[in-house]
Amino acid sequence: MKKVIPLVLVLTITGVCCVVAAYFCHFYYHRYQSAVTELESRINSFDIRLATLEAHKSRELTLVHVWGIISTADRAADEHMHFYLSSEKHPDGFFEAINAKGDPLIRPELRLPAGSTTNCEYDIQVESQFGIVADAWLSHAEPYQDLAAFDQFRVYCPHKTNIVRLIARTRRDASVQMGFDLVLLCER
Repeated sequence: MKKVIPLVLVLTITGVCCVVAAYFCHFYYHRYQSAVTELESRINSFDIRLATLEAHKSRELTLVHVWGIISTADRAADEHMHFYLSSEKHPDGFFEAINAKGDPLIRPELRLPAGSTTNCEYDIQVESQFGIVADAWLSHAEPYQDLAAFDQFRVYCPHKTNIVRLIARTRRDASVQMGFDLVLLCER
């Protein structure tokens, strides 16, 4: 019996140690199981964001300079623009930016009523070969001092269209014949 008591005592202590060890193993297993899951979810989230960025098509933006002429009706139309008149299939008031002999230009010439002090709007259709117009602005005018004859000369483009809108309003009794250069930021 003397040998049995130390053996039972050793087995009891060993059993208690095993239960305590099992408890701590169970505790740490559940505690760090969620930490591994959180790390995995972060990696999955990163993979999804990376795939979205890699799948996004980058935009290729190009600058296109388009030349145009604007004049009041009391002045004669520019004789150099007669060659680039709009075709017969387009209605009056139709303006387009085309690639003519390598230099893009607006045809026909933009004409303002003489003595008018109201806003005149011109929608200029841009050929699809240039791409979709993202933005447009005035770059140069010739002669530059003729810009002073305008109360308003503004260029913008409606979102995701191939139309550039030019709004012009001359001062009272102004007579203008001016060439201008528009810069179109086109997305291909």
